[in-house]
Amino acid sequence: MSLDIRAGTTPLSSRQNPIIYAVLLIALVIIAVCAAVWFLMLMKKKTEENPEWIEAEKKRPTKHSDIIRLSKLYAINQNDIPLLWAICKTYQVPNLFYSIKRFDELDCVFKQAYNDFKIDGQEQKINRLFLLKFKLDKIFAESVNISSTAALSADTKLSLVLQNGTKIGGTVKDNAKDYIAVSLPQEFLNSKERPEPLEKAAFTFHSPTGMPYAFITRIIRYEKKDDGELMIISHSTDLIKKTQRSFKRKSVKEPCRIASVKTEKDKNGVTAYIPTGNKISTTLLNISGGGCCISSSLPIKEGQVIYTEFDLFDGSYPAIGKIVKTRKSLTEGVYNLHIHFINISVEVQNKILAKVYSYD
Repeated sequence: MSLDIRAGTTPLSSRQNPIIYAVLLIALVIIAVCAAVWFLMLMKKKTEENPEWIEAEKKRPTKHSDIIRLSKLYAINQNDIPLLWAICKTYQVPNLFYSIKRFDELDCVFKQAYNDFKIDGQEQKINRLFLLKFKLDKIFAESVNISSTAALSADTKLSLVLQNGTKIGGTVKDNAKDYIAVSLPQEFLNSKERPEPLEKAAFTFHSPTGMPYAFITRIIRYEKKDDGELMIISHSTDLIKKTQRSFKRKSVKEPCRIASVKTEKDKNGVTAYIPTGNKISTTLLNISGGGCCISSSLPIKEGQVIYTEFDLFDGSYPAIGKIVKTRKSLTEGVYNLHIHFINISVEVQNKILAKVYSYD
């Protein structure tokens, strides 16, 4: 025996078939649900475009769900989420989706958190705080894009990069419609190292948000002014965003001492770095939590491990580093040693980072 569930053979029997009504009812329910979802999405979009709603969203406290969304959007490490949430919750940070792009506001929050952690002596937490701060600074820096050198303001710091990799620090003195006037050290301008007019030259600079850029342009001419000579260069729209370092860096000019190092391993295979010989006085040119640059009269070879000791705040702080690059400076008999720290305590690194961020 077979069961025939098809519609009846007459109009009357077709209308009495319950399956047809069920199908029609399901179709009507689906249409109604789709219409409701569409209507709700339309209302949501209209609400989110309302200036009053946007302003209220900016001011409300950050929710944990906001941080989860941000972590997915900007690839924030899962290990950083608990600390970021604790900071937002403790200091009532306004909606992080918006405040992450307000540098000064968020910087004040992190400085307050640093001071509180410092009182409690939480060195590991302070270290994680600085690492998180750098990651958020990168997000902020990437939120603003510069497409032309025409956007550079007067007094912008930029560096001329020579073919051997040496960087010559300079300043934008004037940004006109057809050119940029750059001030460079007079010692360099008087040397044979300076590029000739009409040659192409590479430059680097940091945007106001901290994003490093590079560009290549042509030198138009050199122009003498009452206060010295200026390099006149053409504009460029071919700006390249450079990969940021792992730590923020700060230019300084402070006493520093270096010494040679011998290494010893204990029975557990742990390497100890022991300074040997006399300490040599040098000058610290810049520093970060991951390394530094030192001006020295000694052309120490790349790859050599050395002891460094610099003065910060209330004392002298040591670190062991490896020279990754040695470059002859413009000053006769002086070399710039670029050093990567390979052995540094959390306390010393925190001291450096506090100096870099001007938190102490």
